[in-house]
Amino acid sequence: MANKSKLQYTGQFKVTIPKGLVLAKGWKKGDRLVFSLTKSGHIMLKPMNGKKLVKKATLQLLNNTQFMLTLPKELIMAKGWKSGDVIEFVFDDNTDLMLKRE
Repeated sequence: MANKSKLQYTGQFKVTIPKGLVLAKGWKKGDRLVFSLTKSGHIMLKPMNGKKLVKKATLQLLNNTQFMLTLPKELIMAKGWKSGDVIEFVFDDNTDLMLKRE
């Protein structure tokens, strides 16, 4: 599972982001990321610019080895995703990182 991760639910929906992707984007622990939907319905992650009122999350680094992100429950429910679903991380043409269910 190179660029894939299973969606976890432990009171909140969480997904582990492959470290290589985080490093490729230049993100680091504590960065604030925003969620948006693409025209094709995929979830896109981008760094937060400014102080907009949007769905956002803070990138977490667990044990200095894994990056974890908590996803908004409303977004997961709207997409029809559930715990255990395999989430794939892909770059679009603008090198934005998108999440989609496999």
